[in-house]
Amino acid sequence: MVKKKAGDKKDAPVPATKPAEEDPRMKARDEAIQKKKEADEKVKAEQDEARNKMEEMKKRREESAKQKEEDAKKSKEEAELKRRQSIADKKQAEEDANNKAEQALLKAKEDRKIEIEKGMKTQLEEKQDVAAQKKMSEDTEKDKQRALDEAKKQGEEALKQKLKDEAGKRNKKSRLKSLKMKKKPEGKLKT
Repeated sequence: MVKKKAGDKKDAPVPATKPAEEDPRMKARDEAIQKKKEADEKVKAEQDEARNKMEEMKKRREESAKQKEEDAKKSKEEAELKRRQSIADKKQAEEDANNKAEQALLKAKEDRKIEIEKGMKTQLEEKQDVAAQKKMSEDTEKDKQRALDEAKKQGEEALKQKLKDEAGKRNKKSRLKSLKMKKKPEGKLKT
């Protein structure tokens, strides 16, 4: 086409236009626009759904983290409470043990005072008596051992002497026998 000037509007032929419904290019364009809108809406819906899922997962993670923190804090508090209770129990047990020990000492002192007042032996005297008894028993044991050793020696010496005596008697008998034997054959010859 030839370029038209601004004043040539009247002379210019008007192109014949078909309504949009009849023009296949316009129809294809409208369909493409419609498909694009649908695709955009679908993508947007998917993005919204994904965003919602992400937010829900984020909420769950946050709730889970908070729950873990609360559980950790609670367990820490329980452990601290148990530790404090354990320390308190230990102190109470120590105090009870100390009180019992003090009572036992006081009772022992009272008993000693009563014994001294009654004229009984003091603890030191009792220890000395026990030590003396131990020494006596040790001495007695040593004496018994010595006596056993001596008896053993004497028994061994007596046994040796007895064996020597028996051996001597046997030797004497055998000598006598041999002498008699020597004498007998001579006697037979004479008779």
